[in-house]
Amino acid sequence: MKTNKLTPNLAVKDIKQTARFYCENLGFELVMAVSITQEGIDQQMSDDKEYVYAMLKKDGVELMFQRADSFQEDISLAKSIPIGASALFTCREMASRRFTKN
Repeated sequence: MKTNKLTPNLAVKDIKQTARFYCENLGFELVMAVSITQEGIDQQMSDDKEYVYAMLKKDGVELMFQRADSFQEDISLAKSIPIGASALFTCREMASRRFTKN
């Protein structure tokens, strides 16, 4: 199986501060952001909103950032352990295998 893409979801304290750093210093662009109300997806961050999630991209690299408390609410295993990141593996093709009993 060939791995085509790896998109990490990094738990951070402040979404706007993190996105600003990656965009201004490392050349990433905001793809989307989700506010704390989760009423929709924003294409630009607003100064008067608090955010819990953002996706950034640069060239072929995508990074997802989720506020740590929100991440721990979404992932039950993360509630009891300190965690800094998770990973999403996307597979376009999977080899089909035939299994037989002996």
